[in-house]
Amino acid sequence: MSFSNLKKNDVVFSESKGSRVFKLISKKDNHWVVSDMFTKKYDTITESDTFRVVKTENKPKPISLLNLVESNGVSITPTLTEKEVFLVEELKGSYEESSLHEIIESYENGNLNSGDDILKGYLKILNSQSKSQYDSFALIQYVYCAIENYDTEVSSSTKINRFKLFELKATEISDERKYQNWILNVPALDLDMMTKMQSGIMDNLWNYDPDAGWADYGDANFLGFDDVEIEEIGVSQYRKPLVIE
Repeated sequence: MSFSNLKKNDVVFSESKGSRVFKLISKKDNHWVVSDMFTKKYDTITESDTFRVVKTENKPKPISLLNLVESNGVSITPTLTEKEVFLVEELKGSYEESSLHEIIESYENGNLNSGDDILKGYLKILNSQSKSQYDSFALIQYVYCAIENYDTEVSSSTKINRFKLFELKATEISDERKYQNWILNVPALDLDMMTKMQSGIMDNLWNYDPDAGWADYGDANFLGFDDVEIEEIGVSQYRKPLVIE
């Protein structure tokens, strides 16, 4: 969209302004007064600035307050937040749909870090960061959303299927060499006598109830996993789907 076609309440991403996201407030002469979407500080954009429109509407749409309420009363945001709108639009504008499908295919094949390099870069632009490993993995939900809305404009009213949290349990089977030090105090006349006694004592060491000393472990020989289980974790205050606000 050209500078002359910008409208009030449009949201733009401007590289020349330090890769920031602005909402257009009012036009004065040859510039727009804008408000930073995240810091709320005012600035101006002119025709010479480089920018890309993230969202354009006749009237601003408030972030939906509709919630999916689980049985325990914890609410889940079913629509995109303003930051998430930007992230999904960036994915759509920067990658072919086939490339996004390749990322999803890799994730579904068990590569949980499939979209890390791409998505974490956007988080830096949004001044956000993953709070946990789960949140880092869950960023892939925005790739799904971008594919589902690839040919349509997204806004804060666009619904997103947020990823649920599952617990994967497995028992590791391995051989591990252990080095355990044992101590036994033995009366003897001298060192020669003690040396002579050593072999016979060691043959029956456990009969004398030795004391355990230090222990060390060698490298484990991994044999495999067993008893693999999958269980969905219910939504709670501490286990909520990822929402970038």
